[in-house]
Amino acid sequence: QNMVTFDIEQLTVFHLSQLRNESILCRVLDSWIHHKTKNILLLIVEMGLPNAIDWTNFARLYIEQTDNQCENKKIVFLLHYPASWLHQSMYPTLFLENWNHIFLD
Repeated sequence: QNMVTFDIEQLTVFHLSQLRNESILCRVLDSWIHHKTKNILLLIVEMGLPNAIDWTNFARLYIEQTDNQCENKKIVFLLHYPASWLHQSMYPTLFLENWNHIFLD
């Protein structure tokens, strides 16, 4: 419930399909980490695209490495899977430490 906000000034939304390289993702994440009022980052990932899993893992690792700078901030990965993937393996990861996951259908 602490991620529900009506203050749009707290939210940053970024679609990972806009990426061309890792440095762009690092700049987006750094900008959000150091922003004073942006407390929620929504990363939208189209999992059917090439390298989507790699980009997601890179972003998670980057956030984990800067965890002490992300105090009082929340990050949400919205992983969108094509309908044709319903019977395939999804995102292969373990959610440890401060990571949680929620399945939405």
